[in-house]
Amino acid sequence: MINLIISVLITGFIGWFTNKLAILMLFHPKKPWLWFIQGLLIKRKKELAVSLSDVIVDRLLNTGLESLLPEGKIKEFTDKIADEITNSMAKEAQVYNVQEIANIKKLVHDYVLSLIHKAGAPNNLEALESLKQTVVLNIVAIPDDEIKDVVTTIAHREFAGIEAIGFILGCVIGLMNIWILT
Repeated sequence: MINLIISVLITGFIGWFTNKLAILMLFHPKKPWLWFIQGLLIKRKKELAVSLSDVIVDRLLNTGLESLLPEGKIKEFTDKIADEITNSMAKEAQVYNVQEIANIKKLVHDYVLSLIHKAGAPNNLEALESLKQTVVLNIVAIPDDEIKDVVTTIAHREFAGIEAIGFILGCVIGLMNIWILT
């Protein structure tokens, strides 16, 4: 009986160890080992930096006028503006033809919508690209140990959970092995 318990604990330990090793391999080795093995976050730091710069510049800093309007309200907003302008123009020009008023309203609506989209577009593409490059360079310049510290601090509980799941799965595999062999 003690051999069975030891067997289950050993397979549990193996499961815990392999998950612990996988987590460590996110950050280690820092330099390529055997010509190709390198920590995932260290090896892909440049790609991560580019992705983060895209998110920071494109989604956070470059939100524009569209983000100020609640979702679904842009059409309502442009319709109101188009109605006001169209009614004013129709009165001023003494246009009473329903089709002509509808055409004017569509033109005004499309124009207002294009202005809203234009307000959301970057005014200075060169400045935004420069900002992206600055973000990339600053992220790439962060020392690998600091990246490891930040990630492990944030994800400490999740990493511990992954290790515990490895232990539990290892124990289950050990129990299945005992069940198959007996």
